[in-house]
Amino acid sequence: MLSILVPSRERPELLNRFLKSVDDTILEAVEILVFVDHDEPRLEEYEFCIHNWRGKLRVELFTAKGITTVGQAWNFLYKRSIGDFLMMGNDDLVCITQGWDAIVKKNLVESYDDAICLAWTNDLSGQSHTHCAFPIVHRTWVETLGYFTTAHFHFLLNDTWIFDIAKKLDRLCYLPDVKIEHRHFAFQKAKYDNTYKKHRVGEDAKEKRRYDFKVYKELEYRREEDAQKLYDYIKSRGIK
Repeated sequence: MLSILVPSRERPELLNRFLKSVDDTILEAVEILVFVDHDEPRLEEYEFCIHNWRGKLRVELFTAKGITTVGQAWNFLYKRSIGDFLMMGNDDLVCITQGWDAIVKKNLVESYDDAICLAWTNDLSGQSHTHCAFPIVHRTWVETLGYFTTAHFHFLLNDTWIFDIAKKLDRLCYLPDVKIEHRHFAFQKAKYDNTYKKHRVGEDAKEKRRYDFKVYKELEYRREEDAQKLYDYIKSRGIK
């Protein structure tokens, strides 16, 4: 099973659009785990949305205090997931390719016998051939490292962190014909809403972004260590 991990904020209508696109395109069972902040102002709308999709999709809504970054939210959801495959999701995605879930799982399994590989799809941004925005990995990858994504950042670079580890390991599987569109304001595909503005407007947001880039650079050695952990696991399986 594929587990899609989706943090969201003040966007129940976008979550509903994403869930509909999942339901319209998947071939096999998936689970979608959604996290909203404990102070989410539109919590009742989220609950209504999730309730409407239960029975069609395996979907659950979570909230908790003490989760202050999107990376922590993804890790929170990972610990509650049951899928063999884990996808970094978002509420501004729209699934397009029919049977994309089966294609992703087939390619991840067939690329390497040990399933240590990063897969990603075409998000129609024009950038996905060089950058993985929504990584998909096998649970073995996550359990070997002990986390889904790093908790060091306020907001940025969670996807880049995983992508860099995969590049160091040379275990990459880009699927250009599998389209899951990222309808982001930067691509002129969405309104510049409060959720986008939260991490982009004001001196505090700018300082957090500067911090994230600084920490990413400083923790290069951690990604080297994690790539080595995965390589050691691969060697233990006797697979080159």
